[in-house]
Amino acid sequence: MLATFPIFQQTLKECTDLDSLIQKVKELNEEDKLPANLFLRHCMLFADLGWESVKKWYGETYSEMFPGGKFKEGEIEFEMPRLTNSKLRVSSSNIKESYFYELSSDQLEQIIACIKLLFMGSHSSLSQLERCNLGNYFDDEDGGLFVADAAMKYIEVSKQTSGAAATASGDMLEKKIAIEPINAYLSENFPELEYVSKTSHEFVHGHPLVSDQWFVNEENYRAVALEVSFQETTNSVIERKRKDAENRKNLFPDNCKSAFVIDGVGSIEHRQNAVREILSNADIVVTAHGDEISRLAEYIGEWLS
Repeated sequence: MLATFPIFQQTLKECTDLDSLIQKVKELNEEDKLPANLFLRHCMLFADLGWESVKKWYGETYSEMFPGGKFKEGEIEFEMPRLTNSKLRVSSSNIKESYFYELSSDQLEQIIACIKLLFMGSHSSLSQLERCNLGNYFDDEDGGLFVADAAMKYIEVSKQTSGAAATASGDMLEKKIAIEPINAYLSENFPELEYVSKTSHEFVHGHPLVSDQWFVNEENYRAVALEVSFQETTNSVIERKRKDAENRKNLFPDNCKSAFVIDGVGSIEHRQNAVREILSNADIVVTAHGDEISRLAEYIGEWLS
């Protein structure tokens, strides 16, 4: 994402100077001034909605926004195209090559459909689409409001701010949902067990490994490495967790076990392959439910004893 910031900044003025933002998309693509997929990504930044949110809500709201395939204000008919990331081309790598790639008519159709959602989605009855209100900027004659809001969005969605907030929230949830309950369970049900709880452990001499939490019995050298994965995190996070599970299966000696907590929040269907691989490679996988955390704590206690 950071690698594409200069592109967004360079094309911001083109985006806000458009007379009719939706109507100009095809023309801009043909004139090679502002590729349609880059414009869509601008809209996603302005609305502060990522690809997964757009895809998730798109199917739920499109028919409601355009009943019978007709726009309420006119007689234009259209079908709802199926969204795919490869067709929309809004990933960072796609954005970087925007000016060297000619979009097909099918891709343009999907991109325009998403832009309609971002501009008019707030007219839907779904509260989560209240940020899809970019159509309000049509009343902003000099574009000052649009430019001011756009500048603020870059601050709000920057990795330095949103990333830090997400990390802090994730650390707190890990402690409250998993780590603290596990320690409490072990203290109550395995009172004789002596173990240490830490974030880094040298499971093989000279090979320390960081985990969300390690539970280690330093007398018998048995250990459990715990990773907590929240589905609302970005794809890069769940992908890293997937690789962690695979790597640990290959690296860990017999005295080390790999454990994962995966909650059921968010668009889990987008990460089903990653979750499937975690299930295949980890020694134990549980959900964030209290009973499941207790089951994990029992497993840890028995293994360390």
